[in-house]
Amino acid sequence: MRKGKKKEGPYGLPMVLARKVPVRVPVKTEVQDDETVVLIYPKVFTRLEGWIFRRVGGVSDIRRPLDEMGTDIWNLCDGEHNVGEICKIMHEKYGEDLEPVAPRCWTFVKMLSDRNLVLILHKKVPLEKKEENDE
Repeated sequence: MRKGKKKEGPYGLPMVLARKVPVRVPVKTEVQDDETVVLIYPKVFTRLEGWIFRRVGGVSDIRRPLDEMGTDIWNLCDGEHNVGEICKIMHEKYGEDLEPVAPRCWTFVKMLSDRNLVLILHKKVPLEKKEENDE
């Protein structure tokens, strides 16, 4: 078993997490007047909840409004920024309002992942070269 200190990335985030790349999955979104985003995605019912829903009805989609910081992190989950870069960008924009930046950013990205709204990859997604092919 290896002993020693784990490598730290930006803002005290372990390097193994700092290198992770979150990518949004396709979900419906609405942009509010204050430019924050509302994520709209289908509910996942348990067997009992599905039975009740079929008989009683109700709303089949979840509407999750994001605040300004959440909207910024959501927009940065584009496959081009890893978690360390997202922390850096968020710290530059919000400073002390987001302290401690690394745990808060990672917790939010993890929450999005737990709800199947982002995928967490081990490397960046290569940019498509559509422009070169179109010429």
